[in-house]
Amino acid sequence: MTEQLKDAPAHGLTTTDKLRMLLDITRKISRSLDLQEVLNQVMDTLDSLIPYDAAGIFVLHCVDKALLPEGEEPCTFKAEAVRGYDIDELSDLHLKLGEGFIGQVAVRGEPIISHDVLNDPVYINARGKTRSEMVAPIISNEEVIGVFDLESDELNAYSEDDWKC
Repeated sequence: MTEQLKDAPAHGLTTTDKLRMLLDITRKISRSLDLQEVLNQVMDTLDSLIPYDAAGIFVLHCVDKALLPEGEEPCTFKAEAVRGYDIDELSDLHLKLGEGFIGQVAVRGEPIISHDVLNDPVYINARGKTRSEMVAPIISNEEVIGVFDLESDELNAYSEDDWKC
């Protein structure tokens, strides 16, 4: 990838530039079998495509409900790669299917964009500075296996064009 593309603001990139960056992600992923390394490379490249102040890749982990104590949820999210969060606050957050933007996206399989999280009743605060958020599903074999969560300290930071890139 050229330095010019790395330094260009994401919203000023052409569709061709964005496709080149996605191809670069694919090449990096194909060189590594280490999941944590791959996720960190995805996070680095994602910031070049869509700027964020905090971001996370949350993977859905489910266990057989019969193996759990009564009242515990069989499916929860695990933060596999995060940037910009206070880790203590994030570790206290135990999102389940259907809860918050992350849980809603996992259930529906459709992205959510909130231009002003403070006026959205579905929002669960995991970071005090966040003002807008975009969450998109990670789908494998037509099943949601996790989500990408991008947060910005600015209002109206994301649009439909961002998750379509």
